[in-house]
Amino acid sequence: MGATSGDFSNSFFSGAMSEIVDNDRVIGIGVGIPIPGLKLYPEFDYQYFGSGIKNGIWSFGIGIRGVPK
Repeated sequence: MGATSGDFSNSFFSGAMSEIVDNDRVIGIGVGIPIPGLKLYPEFDYQYFGSGIKNGIWSFGIGIRGVPK
């Protein structure tokens, strides 16, 4: 019996996802900073693929959380 297009797309996407997940590496650091009524969570991340750590992408993010009164 032949393969259907659904079989192909499922195997293609699961293979592509496993390549991304298996080769993706992230190094991150962040802190929680209390401010009256809030907490700030700044974070730096470095993402690279495979074993080439020198060819990566830096990113910065910040989270804000309200503190219950």
